Amino acid sequence: MILGVVEVWSIGQLHGVLGTPRLVGLYVATTALGAVFLYIQLPAFREAMNAMKNIEKKWKKKLNDPEFKPTAEDIQKLKPMVFVGVYFPALVLIAIPGIVSDVIGTLLVFPVISNWYVEHKMNKAMKNAAQ
Repeated sequence: MILGVVEVWSIGQLHGVLGTPRLVGLYVATTALGAVFLYIQLPAFREAMNAMKNIEKKWKKKLNDPEFKPTAEDIQKLKPMVFVGVYFPALVLIAIPGIVSDVIGTLLVFPVISNWYVEHKMNKAMKNAAQ
């Protein structure tokens, strides 16, 4: 809901500054840029989705054991799931009409930012598992 309000507000502000033709051009440009980064990350997304299938089978067995405590190595194997957790919301945000959602989605799949975010989440999970 907040994103929708921000979108409407930003469109109103930008329309006053840029006018309709430039605003439409900006919208097309942000969507196209997001699509390019989604395409660049697509092979990694496909690989992560395939890896997730194997992870799911192995973790179902482990999670049924009440004594199971994940190790850092176990958590590192969940990296594809974290990547998918970044890629899929970015895909949705870029698909939603609007400049703000396109920018947020594009930032999520920008390789440097998505790699940093995945590593950050993995490190945080490993610290939590060590406690």
